[in-house]
Amino acid sequence: MTKTKRILVPCLIAITAAACGARSASSTLPAQTRTEVLSHYLRGESLEQIAVDYRLHDRDDAREVVHDAMISLTKRYYRDR
Repeated sequence: MTKTKRILVPCLIAITAAACGARSASSTLPAQTRTEVLSHYLRGESLEQIAVDYRLHDRDDAREVVHDAMISLTKRYYRDR
């Protein structure tokens, strides 16, 4: 194994593990909770308030949950046509 590979492989593993850990907020929420979060957002509730109500880390986590729920809803809408 070359010297470059010895350095790059552990770095790539660390970067991949960090990226996977960063997306865990929305995937750990049950589908019903994600639907409720989207419902609150569509009624005009702020992302900050949603984060507090559903004990999410911050506004960015709430936004990610809303985004994922909207994508899921859009896919379901087009499948049901």
